[in-house]
Order: sequence, then C-alpha cells, then structure tokens
Amino acid sequence: MRHTLVRFLLASLLLQVALFPVGHAQQSGTSPQTIQPAADPIVGAWKLNIEKSTNPVVESELITITAQGNQFQIIFQAMQSNKYNPHYEVVTDMKGTVSKPTASGQPMNDAWRFSRNEPNAFVKESLGPFGGPKEEYTVSADGKALTVRELPGNSRIIAGKIDSSGVFHSVQHVLVFEKISDSEGRTLSQQMVDTDAAQKAAGAKYAAEQAALDAVACSMSSGQNATPESSGNQSGWHEYVCPKDGFAISLPDAPKKQSLGQVSDYNLYTTEDAAIVTQLWVSAKSVDCAAWLREMRTMINRPPPPPFPGLIPIPGTGPRETTFQGGPAFETIDRRTNGPKYLLYEVTECSANRTYRFHARWLADQAKPGEVTRIFDSFRLLTSENKQ
Repeated sequence: MRHTLVRFLLASLLLQVALFPVGHAQQSGTSPQTIQPAADPIVGAWKLNIEKSTNPVVESELITITAQGNQFQIIFQAMQSNKYNPHYEVVTDMKGTVSKPTASGQPMNDAWRFSRNEPNAFVKESLGPFGGPKEEYTVSADGKALTVRELPGNSRIIAGKIDSSGVFHSVQHVLVFEKISDSEGRTLSQQMVDTDAAQKAAGAKYAAEQAALDAVACSMSSGQNATPESSGNQSGWHEYVCPKDGFAISLPDAPKKQSLGQVSDYNLYTTEDAAIVTQLWVSAKSVDCAAWLREMRTMINRPPPPPFPGLIPIPGTGPRETTFQGGPAFETIDRRTNGPKYLLYEVTECSANRTYRFHARWLADQAKPGEVTRIFDSFRLLTSENKQ
C-alpha cells in the first residue's frame, strides 16, 4: 500500500512538471507584451561639440529633429560671435521634396531639399538663386553623435580665405553634434531664444540712441545762415562741419549720417530723380595710413583671382592709384550695363588715421556733373582746433 502511494505521488509530480510549460505558454499567449518600435536614429536634440568639430563658425548650435507623422520638423538654432543668432525651421518628408524654410518665423527666398537613403543618414541641399551648400548628416552606430560633412554641390560661393601671398584656400567644415536629452534640448533652445530677444532689444536701443546722435552729427559752419533756396540753387550751398569724423564739406543741404559698425555712411547729395547720388564712407576706427597705403599698392599690383564659375565680371577700370587733394588715393570707375547705364566713380584716401571713401553715380551718357566736382573739391580735414 505504501509503495503504491509513493508511485502515485511521483506520477502526479512528474505530470505537473510536464504540464507547467504548456500552462505558462498558454498564459503568455493570452496576455502578449507590447513591442515598442525602434527609435528613429535621427530624431532628437543635437548639441554642437566645438572641440570635436573642424572650422566651426558659431559659438554654439542646436539641431532639433522631431517626427510629425510621415514628415520631420527640423529646427536649427545658433549663437555666433558677432551676436547674430539665426533660427531656421523647416518641415520635410525626407524624400527629395523641395521645402521652404523660415528664418525666425519669416519666409526665406531660399529652398531646401532633404533626401534620406539610409536610416541613419540624410542629405540637405540648398536650392537658392546662387546655388548653395550640400551637406550630409550621419548618425553614429551608437546613436550618440551626428556628424555634418560638406559634399560637392552647386554653390557658386566657395568658403575660404586668402593667404598673405594672395592664394585662395578653400575651408572645409566638419561639425560634430552630440545627442542630449529632450529636456536639456528644450532648456538650451529657450536660452537661445531669450538671449536672442535680449540682444535684439539691446540692439534696438543702441540703434535708436545712435540715430539720435547721427541726426545732429553735422552742423552748418559758423558765420553762415540757412536760406530757403532749393537744393538745385547753387547759391544755397553751405559748408557743414562733422567734427566726430573730422571733416567739413559744402552741400546744398545738411548731410545725413548713418553709423554702420565699422564705417560711418554719409548721404551727401541726391537729386529728386536719383540720377545723381554722392556718398561718403568714413572709417569708424583709427587706421594706420602708412600700412593702408602699402596694402593698397600691393593689392592693385597683384594679379586678380579667377572669377567664380558662372559669374560674369563687370567691366570697369581700377582700382588705380591717383591723387586726391595732393595726397595718394585710389580711384575706380565702373560702367554698369544692367538696367540704366550708370557710371560709378569712387576715390579713397587715408588721412589723419581715417579712410575717406567718396562715391558718386550718374548716367553714363552724361558728363561728370558739376555738383559732384564741387562736393569733392570742397572736402577738407578739420584741425584739432576746429573740431570742437
């Protein structure tokens, strides 16, 4: 009896062990686990690594790629050393369809095309009127890095620099971005937006303050009274003194100044139909005139570089060395052939540690206007006594 009971218990135990996998399989079959799709390797927030990049042109950059159904939204945000913070946004299907990007929310004249032939890579082409760069974006096998490399494209503009011998060297850019969390990407993106807004506000305030100063930059020289005569009446001309930029000049009306960073732009005289225009650009910072003269002479004696493919050089003469009010200067004459045929004349000199670049434009079939000669001949530098 005891042996029979033992055999029964052993048989029951073996039956339970044999049936356990079947029961487990049936339970798993009734409650299957949800299978998550593999994450798209290009989607996410990508932060530029300056140290790992070659020839980066920005201080920081963020690329954010978001899937939107069958399309992708790509946002490029950057902070540059010149305080310019571009913000570009585009939506693309990654199938070669032409997309229109926006810059800070405003439509651009440019057009972009994105093509994706591999899961971890895509190509961006710029299709603007002058062509543009072609770049390949590749995600590393571990999904932690996004590398941007330049490809041969249709751009007529070649990035590079000219060395001291006048030889042009193209510059290649290889940018390495590292993947960051979505929350870190949102924080960095907002910081860039806030910084851009603060810089624009500061820039607007400075521009308003500078415009107020520019409006009173020049005054009529002492001993002269304004007359109601029109600017076309030669007897209505007066000498105006511009002490901050160190010169005086005779004009029918007060010159209008605009500060443009490295230069001060003066609109000296313009006829109502704009057939005659004269301007003056003055360097805003001190210049070593002896070094400037050597550099200009070296430049005009150097063979010109070959033109970019597809660009037709505009015929003209200059620059050539001449004299202006007894000092060395450089002159250019350019005859425009598109639209109205204008003759563009410029003469540049360096005096009192500033460069003065005069520009005049008039119809090419006319003689040099007397107003242009009178304006240029009236120019004089201020002495330290009469700059006050």
